[in-house]
Amino acid sequence: MVQTMLVFDDHPVVDELKALDVESLTPLQALNLLSELKDKAGQ
Repeated sequence: MVQTMLVFDDHPVVDELKALDVESLTPLQALNLLSELKDKAGQ
């Protein structure tokens, strides 16, 4: 099986994900943030 890895290190969404403290988010905050990041990634 061949696995392809895409690298988006210079994308602002990746920077936000790297800076997140996911342990401190409530489930609602996590869902809202996921929606926001999805919108940003689609731009």
